[in-house]
Amino acid sequence: MADASGACPGSTEVADAADEETRLLLADTCEQLGHQAASGLWRGFHLAGATELRHGVWDVATPDTARSGTGGSMSFGLFLDAIAIRLNGLAVATVAGIIDLTVHRDGCSLDVPGEDVGDS
Repeated sequence: MADASGACPGSTEVADAADEETRLLLADTCEQLGHQAASGLWRGFHLAGATELRHGVWDVATPDTARSGTGGSMSFGLFLDAIAIRLNGLAVATVAGIIDLTVHRDGCSLDVPGEDVGDS
């Protein structure tokens, strides 16, 4: 998709958002790159970028899956995998803290108290 500067993915071209002619020309370029892309992933990126350059970026709501009860519907192993993915190991490597993981017959829950307990 086009970034804030109006560039296609993998492109060095930049369009001034105020210059409509340049922006539309770049959208045409992104569209052609999309139609010629061998990979479906890149095809989607380029075509989405062309659409955004032509019509702007839509403001859509992002669901907060961390608080939607998703954890309760996961198996225990999948829940631990999700925690591992969401946790930035390098950022928390030096932080001492408590994680309270409660496993119930019907699911599991995770509580991370908001206070540090100091360096260990």
